[in-house]
Formats: sequence, C-alpha cells, structure tokens
Amino acid sequence: MPVVIPEGKNLPCVIYCHGNSGCRADASEAAIILLPSNITVFTLDFSGSGLSEGQHVSLGWNEVSCCAYRT
Repeated sequence: MPVVIPEGKNLPCVIYCHGNSGCRADASEAAIILLPSNITVFTLDFSGSGLSEGQHVSLGWNEVSCCAYRT
C-alpha cells in the first residue's frame, strides 16, 4: 500500500487489459508493484473472460475502443 497518500492530488492510473484467455485478476502482480508508488490500477474483464458474460473478445482488434478516454 502507498506509504503516503498525497491529499488533494490526483494519482496516476494504469489501465490493465488482460491478454487472451486471461482475466482481471492477472493485474494483481502489477498492482503489488505499482500501488506502493502511488500509482493506482484499474482492471476489467473483457466480454467472455473471467466473471464477464457474453462472447469472447476479438483478440485486441476491437477492444482498444473499449478503453478509449475522452476529455
């Protein structure tokens, strides 16, 4: 866990996208490394993976649009 959480400061965030046949739990190693450096981690299950229902993903072809950030 972070040693000191800076008050009133936005922390950086890594969006962790698992690979083929993976799930959001795959980010646990990254979180162990990043959290002590005050870097947060956001992870999700793509459709059909982990605890998510639905069809399996297209191996990255369409999933990049799921993670697009708009300002």
